[in-house]
Amino acid sequence: MLNISQIFPQNWQKFFDPKYKRIGVGYDVATTTNKLSNPNSIVLCQPCGDIYYMRLALVFKTGKPQVIYEIFKHIVENLPHGLKLGKVCVDATSERWFAKILKQSLQDLDVPCELVDSSSSTEYLGEKMNFKCFLGNQLCADFEEGRIAIPNEEFAKVHIRQVYRTKGTFAADVDTTGNHADFFDAMKLARYAVSSAEFSAEAQAISFGSMLMSEQPKRISSDKRFNKSLAERLFT
Repeated sequence: MLNISQIFPQNWQKFFDPKYKRIGVGYDVATTTNKLSNPNSIVLCQPCGDIYYMRLALVFKTGKPQVIYEIFKHIVENLPHGLKLGKVCVDATSERWFAKILKQSLQDLDVPCELVDSSSSTEYLGEKMNFKCFLGNQLCADFEEGRIAIPNEEFAKVHIRQVYRTKGTFAADVDTTGNHADFFDAMKLARYAVSSAEFSAEAQAISFGSMLMSEQPKRISSDKRFNKSLAERLFT
């Protein structure tokens, strides 16, 4: 039996800043690509000032819906500082039936949930596009402007490097273990969750000096090699 707590980084609650109340969650549901099973990915985003911090990133494989529910329940019950999940955005493009069941389960935990169909149409900067393209453009714009902070972990870099632009949209390579930019996709949804949820506006003082960088995600712009790869793969 999978031990839920083993999926989480040790002392993961320390990653969160008590001064900032907005928490958005993105969940990229596991699918199958080229006969390889992709992992699930859950990302928690906490905006601090104009920076979107990806405070918690989980990438794991399970075929049991109950495990997914237990993971979300663990997050809800163990968020520090009285913080609450403002909204969960779930990719319902392929696994809509499962996503609907999860939405109801999250509502039972008093967590708002939106199902996102990447193939549905929207408009961005006056241009019509599908949601996959919209969310990708939004996240890439934030990367370009230095507004994204991610865990300084190799898995995060691997997943982002799998993404590339093609024919006006986004695609991703899949590796031999099934990784398919799942962390990137969950980030897109988490970023969308914090911008689309109806949070009350609050004036908050920004004090980055008090943050322990060894316990916080590292700004992506501080890694020149990684930044160059992002520019080559995503922004050209």
